[in-house]
Order: sequence, then structure tokens, then C-alpha cells
Amino acid sequence: MKIFKSGLILLILSVVSGASLSFVYRQTEGLIKDAKAKKLYDMEKELLPDARSFKEIEDGSVVLGFNAEGRKAGVIVLSSYKGYGGMIDILAGIDEQDRVTKVKVLKHTETPGLGNRVERDDFLSQFTGKNLAAIFLKKDNPNGEIEAVTGATVSSRAIVESVKKALAKSSNYEEKIEVKEE
Repeated sequence: MKIFKSGLILLILSVVSGASLSFVYRQTEGLIKDAKAKKLYDMEKELLPDARSFKEIEDGSVVLGFNAEGRKAGVIVLSSYKGYGGMIDILAGIDEQDRVTKVKVLKHTETPGLGNRVERDDFLSQFTGKNLAAIFLKKDNPNGEIEAVTGATVSSRAIVESVKKALAKSSNYEEKIEVKEE
């Protein structure tokens, strides 16, 4: 009898807990979805400042940005390359002149205190305004315009290669993309 009573109490607690969790989830689901959408829009806006609206193509790895008149303002491309500690995922904003508007590191497993410095603005800002011809590490190419992070050459090189892949990918889509005209 005591086991039955304990089981019944456990069942009632489980049902009440499950119902409470379900209620809280339904109440906050819209708020969470809206917050994620705003965060995504803010990040897209940071990468393509001239864009006012965005259209995702190819499962989020390419996003088109459109200006207030509905003309294409640029492309945001997700790109990855192997760094010292593993894959480094970046987002690169690329304008209509095939120049980088901004680079953001999304995910990495680089060494804390050393390789992870590639996600800082002082390193990433070096890419802004550059096209594919200018994106080389100075230590790899005398015409390069990107200064590697001291002690993190492999990580720096991974970011450079990722940005170059993003630029190449964005230009591959130019002919395939329908420009929204109003």
C-alpha cells in the first residue's frame, strides 16, 4: 500500500510539473522567437549596414540584404576553415563591390588567451573595405594587408582563408540571385 501511495504522489507531481512546464513554454515561446529574430536582424544589420531587409537562401549559409529601395545591398556568407584548435565559423558581410563590410566570428575552439584573439575587433576590422586581392597575411604575401595575431598565425590564417572562401562564394551566387526590384 505504501508503494502505491508513493507512486501516486510521484505521478501527480510529474503531471503537475509537466503541465507547468508546458504552460510556461507556451507563454514564452513567442517572446523567445521574437528575441531570436531581433538578434538575427541586428547581426545582419551589423554585417550589412546599408541593408533594411534580408532574405535567407541556401539554408542560412547565404543571406541577401536589400536597401530601402529594394535593391540588393550585399550578401552575408557563412564560411568555415580549420584553425589550430578546430573549425572556425565566421559570417562575412560583402557589399555590391565585392568588398568586405564586416566579419564576425560565430564559433571557434581556439586556445583561450592566444588563438581566441582572432575574434577581437582590432584583428577583424582589418578586413573591412578589402576585396579578395587584398586579403592575405603580410607574413605569407608581401602584398598582403592583414597583420596576423602574434602567436596565433594558424588561427589568423584560418580567418583569412574563411573570408576568402566567403568572397568567392558570394561572387558565385551573383548570376543565380534574383534581385528584388520595386
